[in-house]
Amino acid sequence: MPHTAENLAMWTKREIIAHVGLSNLFKVVGLVTDTCATMKAMWDLLRADPLFSHVISVPCFAHIFQLTIKDILALHLNTTLTQQASNLVTSILNSPLKLSIFRDQQDVVYGKRIALQQATIVRWGSHLNMFDSLLRNRQALISFANASPHLDQPSATLIFSDLWWLQIQNLASVLSPITTALIRLEADSATVADVFEIWHVAREQCISVINGQRSHYHSL
Repeated sequence: MPHTAENLAMWTKREIIAHVGLSNLFKVVGLVTDTCATMKAMWDLLRADPLFSHVISVPCFAHIFQLTIKDILALHLNTTLTQQASNLVTSILNSPLKLSIFRDQQDVVYGKRIALQQATIVRWGSHLNMFDSLLRNRQALISFANASPHLDQPSATLIFSDLWWLQIQNLASVLSPITTALIRLEADSATVADVFEIWHVAREQCISVINGQRSHYHSL
């Protein structure tokens, strides 16, 4: 079935009636979906149906935050940083030899092992986890780069670059309040009433981070 607004509206109404019964439709007061144009058109179709005109359609704010993260990562510099970070993590995790040497360096530097984490756009918040895992392993990665003859030159260049680490830190700092907001909105205890406060806090924290970064670069 094509995912048109008409088909989705028909499917939604059929499923709601099947779950609560025609006589209990008054108990259904809200519907949460993503924010694409097709869904918004479906909202209009539901409102036009007398049986469902009382149902309030609400956009998924967690999805909006994830789209925000996706847009931030799509900026040219951030796309490059994300790909470089992903390639570095993958090159270590996918090589038993590199991973063994890296873990040895973790034991020496930290006395424990801190997992490197890979990111994927379908795992919400995973990009921040990847950047954080690299930042937490920075000293071990430097020791690893010095100890491993098997590390490729591009990866070694990144590991020894203070500028690259600063850029990773800045990107993680921007993603952190957005990812925190996303996690709060995904919690079982979250309600619609929490959205404005979560949104406001994330916005103010992002503005503060960005202004701080601008001041830092202006002072250089």
